[in-house]
Amino acid sequence: MAFERRASPSETKQSIPKRIALDIDDTLMSPVSEKDLKKDYISQFLEKNLIITAIEPHIVHPGAIEFVRYLYYLCRTFNLTFCFFSHATVDVNLLRVPELLKRALCNKEYKYALNEEEYKLFEKEMKEKNIFSRDDCTPLSGGRYYKDLKKTLRPGDDLRSTILIDDQRSSLSNGQKANGLIIPYADESLFNSTFSGKWCSDDDFLAVNHIFYVTGLLDKVFSLHSKSITELLFELQYKEDGINHFWLYHQDIALVTFEKQRSLEISKLKMISDQHDNIPVLIKIKEKQEVIIFGKPNGVDWALTPLNPNLIKTIRFPEASSESNLFKKSRIFYEDDIDTLQKEIEDKKGHVSLKYEPIYDLYDDKSLYVNGLKILQQFATNDLNFYGQNANNFFGLKKAPIQNGYGLKNMSGYFSFWPQVSWNSHDLI
Repeated sequence: MAFERRASPSETKQSIPKRIALDIDDTLMSPVSEKDLKKDYISQFLEKNLIITAIEPHIVHPGAIEFVRYLYYLCRTFNLTFCFFSHATVDVNLLRVPELLKRALCNKEYKYALNEEEYKLFEKEMKEKNIFSRDDCTPLSGGRYYKDLKKTLRPGDDLRSTILIDDQRSSLSNGQKANGLIIPYADESLFNSTFSGKWCSDDDFLAVNHIFYVTGLLDKVFSLHSKSITELLFELQYKEDGINHFWLYHQDIALVTFEKQRSLEISKLKMISDQHDNIPVLIKIKEKQEVIIFGKPNGVDWALTPLNPNLIKTIRFPEASSESNLFKKSRIFYEDDIDTLQKEIEDKKGHVSLKYEPIYDLYDDKSLYVNGLKILQQFATNDLNFYGQNANNFFGLKKAPIQNGYGLKNMSGYFSFWPQVSWNSHDLI
């Protein structure tokens, strides 16, 4: 299948990611026991061929097959790539990922399925370059792991144009929270409880349909071109407590000391920032023992913002009139007990913390789910609906969506960014 494409203006936009990494467990599929296979809800997965055996059985989440087709299509449209990043062992991932890809891209009922030769080449490339497993993760205490997206980058890739779709904030590595598109997790128990709809909460309904949520959110991100992908994801998913986004995008920060505030010159501060690859500058005013930060809180405009003067006690600033130096930010981690992203900035003497809270209300935006369903419906070969009893009513759909779109026909009504993409007429109609 040859997708001949024309250059698209949108490819130059910062908000189009170039690399999408996918978590697997409780994001795209969930392991189930042999005992679970006897439960009533499993019938839906059996009927739609959504059970994959990789050491143990896995149920493939509703919309996951269509989502893989959607990503493959985006690869051909926006010149991006996708990979899988799971903390499962490599033997498990090398079984289940190819099976997922095969069911998505080799189904003969799918109008744009790959032929055998095309798929073999694609699978070979995926196995060699695009499946990352436990050995690629960094172990943490308690049997947990986090994922450094830098390990997934290929020559020429940019971390700022890379995102990880995951159901765990703690999976994201140091300084990479802004690269995460976080979804509510869904495991076997949630699919079981939402099957009848009797013993489940609204959050459960949202969780088991999270593939539609992530599709709708991606579409929203793609339609916004004014900012970088990391800044857009962060602003959509978090609210800040403190000093905006200065600390988010860089591993380091420049430190400098001035005797008096009137000696500050914007040109000097810009020069200091430029010397260190445009990172923020933390300024100590010696005369009044004040601390100011200089940088771009919105990614575009320079600004000076006063901070807590207690920073002077915890950070070792250089002497006044001396060269600036760099201060390493040690880590960013998620604390489940307070539901807060906490950024810790440490040196030998101590640390100071700044907090960002997730906007969980974003998960409640049913329009994202509905738009995501409509998009993925265009990549379906059979009926694709929300999962759960009376789920369409829950999401406010008065009637079922259009069925069997078979992908890519008349897509201008489904993608908000579609007008910026142009295809040869014989390609996809």
